[in-house]
Amino acid sequence: MVKIRRLKAEGFRGIRRSEPLEFTNRCKSMVIFGENGYGKSSFVDAIECFLENRIDHLERENVGRAAYRHRALPSDSAATVDIEFSDSRCSSVLTMDSNRRIRHANTTAEFKDFLARGQCERVILRQRELANFVDKTKREKLQDIAPLLGLECVDDLRNQLRTASRELAQDVQSVEARLEERRKSLRGLLGQGSVEIDDLQAWAKEEAEKLGIVNKVLSSADLRDALAGVGPLASTADREGRLRVIHDARGKWEILAKTEVDLQQLSDFETAFNSLAADRAALHRLALRQLYDAGARIIAEGVWTEDTCPLCLQPVEDLRLLAKDLVKRLEEAAGVDQRQAEMEGKRVVAQTRVEAMAERAQAAAEIELEHPAIDMVSGTAGELRAKCDLLRQMLNTTLRPGARLTLDTDGLADSLDRSREVALHGSQALAAEIEALKPSKEERTRLEAFGHLSALASDWERLEALLGEHGVVDQQASSLQRILSAFEALERRLMSDILSSISGDVTAFYKELHPGEDYDDVVLEFLPDDRGVEFSLVAYGERISPPRLILSESHLNSLGICLFLAAARGFNRANGFLVLDDVVNSFDAGHRGQLAELLVQELSDFQLIVLTHDPIWFDILKRIAPAAAWEFRKIVGWSYEQGIEMELSPRDQLARLDRAIATGDESWAGNLVRQHMEGRLKFLCEALGARVRYRSGYQNERRTAGELLQDLHAHLQHREFGGASHPVWNSLQACAFVANIASHDQRQPITGLSMGDIRYARQKVEELESVFQCLQCGHPVWYARVSETDFIMQCECGQLKLS
Repeated sequence: MVKIRRLKAEGFRGIRRSEPLEFTNRCKSMVIFGENGYGKSSFVDAIECFLENRIDHLERENVGRAAYRHRALPSDSAATVDIEFSDSRCSSVLTMDSNRRIRHANTTAEFKDFLARGQCERVILRQRELANFVDKTKREKLQDIAPLLGLECVDDLRNQLRTASRELAQDVQSVEARLEERRKSLRGLLGQGSVEIDDLQAWAKEEAEKLGIVNKVLSSADLRDALAGVGPLASTADREGRLRVIHDARGKWEILAKTEVDLQQLSDFETAFNSLAADRAALHRLALRQLYDAGARIIAEGVWTEDTCPLCLQPVEDLRLLAKDLVKRLEEAAGVDQRQAEMEGKRVVAQTRVEAMAERAQAAAEIELEHPAIDMVSGTAGELRAKCDLLRQMLNTTLRPGARLTLDTDGLADSLDRSREVALHGSQALAAEIEALKPSKEERTRLEAFGHLSALASDWERLEALLGEHGVVDQQASSLQRILSAFEALERRLMSDILSSISGDVTAFYKELHPGEDYDDVVLEFLPDDRGVEFSLVAYGERISPPRLILSESHLNSLGICLFLAAARGFNRANGFLVLDDVVNSFDAGHRGQLAELLVQELSDFQLIVLTHDPIWFDILKRIAPAAAWEFRKIVGWSYEQGIEMELSPRDQLARLDRAIATGDESWAGNLVRQHMEGRLKFLCEALGARVRYRSGYQNERRTAGELLQDLHAHLQHREFGGASHPVWNSLQACAFVANIASHDQRQPITGLSMGDIRYARQKVEELESVFQCLQCGHPVWYARVSETDFIMQCECGQLKLS
């Protein structure tokens, strides 16, 4: 895992000019202290932008990248974030020009891989985010933690399996509807309620015995073979052939005459189709579903970070709002998909009804028979078949926006009524002719059996085909359901194992932060039915979920920190550093020490970058953290023109002041000369034991140069130090006034601060320090303390004394 060696940002957020943060080659941890408003979070924003090409908390309407550049940065200058990592292949300089275009100087495959691997890792925790995760809904928690666990692809696979399972279930439903239609026809033929294969075989055996068929009839193929081998049915071949045709025709005409169709099912499909086709917006959402899904995915995965829409390339202010809109459109498309599935189910039912009617009409129309009624029956049956063919074409109409389907159900009903009436008269006429032929009782039995078996063979063959189709799709649906169930069981087991490992660290960390309190066994549990995760913990012997039922805001913040640290320890593989931005704001004061110990002792394998405005916690960390592994920096001020002002060593501070003077930048040099003057006066007050007025807390550090100068001079006069009469004291009073002008905005400045004023102030600070330097031995007056009780000081030779 990589760690940071050096970070420098310029012209970025609140950083106008900045000395680099040096973490050394050992990649030490660092604590940065600064008051609110001093711009310390700009370092956090710089790291986030470097890693993510965006700053999440700024992705708001009319904000976004417009807030990334320092407002005082000239348009021809680029804002930069320069980070050097322990692995040089990951180092780069990020630049952002005035057109808000962000680029990395490092374009190697190794660097891109480093950024990609870190996309799902959490390295930054801000105070505002502490209790946020704990308070989210169960589903939001899962969505938030899924990237840490690498679960996005798992969730996608689960959704695909569920979609395929639903579609197969619809196929099974369609085949079962057609099977029921066929069984209905067979029930009418057999005159009984049960029409399973055993029933068909038994009924066929009884009818086959009337024809002298002795072979077993176990299938429709067996039945057709048996019928083909049946001997003469009447006394002569002509009579037998005539009776065969007449009985076949009569059977088919009778079936047509008894045909009934529920036309309401056609009307239901017509209504559902037209309603959906008229909803153009819904169909457009359905058609664009894959496009929406692709757009939402590449934004969520961080593949697309430009300030344009990945689908149309039009400018957008907030990619996160766009992603939410795409997710909403996907949800709406899912609703349309459900409507379409219901409509398709109605289509299948309508097609089944029309197909059965068409088969009967075709069978009646294709009979070849010399009979007065044949033309009438064939004509009406052919007309009915044509109506059915037209309806079948219309039922296959493709759903598209604006399509309009008009099914002539009234015409179909009229045609069916005519066909039934003609077929009934024709069958009656055929019955009369059969009677005229006066077959014997045995012949009638054989003829009836032949007609029954012929009709059975047709329906049985279709039934077998449908049963075979049903077996295939039902087996596929069952197999896929078992796969889905096994997948979800595996998902639950893996999630439980992963979250249990996190929960162990969360519990340990939480108990370290709250020793002696009756909280234990913090669990982050996967809830598959809710598609989410939720916290629970044991408090005072009772398991509580969610934690807000019992925990205070401070305790919830503790839980948020513990989860962040546990997740980082468990899942971070690319980034070996963590950034904590003002995370103790809402902590109880009594827990600051425990948090400091937790970070130093439990997270020693990580590089920690801690930013705080709490001086007490800063001092606690400074005392607990080993100096060999930690650095401590202070931000001493901020200005619009210069940005962040870091505390430097006296030598570095003076060197920076000289650089500012050399550049001629009066504003920058003015701020630096104030810092230099205040720093040296603080040092002199401390070294010489000057008494200054008491101030509590951090206010003790906020004295102006004028106050320090006054207290130091009074102390020296009281001690009757000879240097107290040096003329430099009066000059320094003017210099303090100059430093004050340089540090504060003036409503109506009378005269601009000149570089001569700044050089003069720098010179007088050096002159003041020379007052305490012995001309004889060259050592300062605080070189030796002669008496601890009387606070007596002197140089090495004793010529210069302070008593």
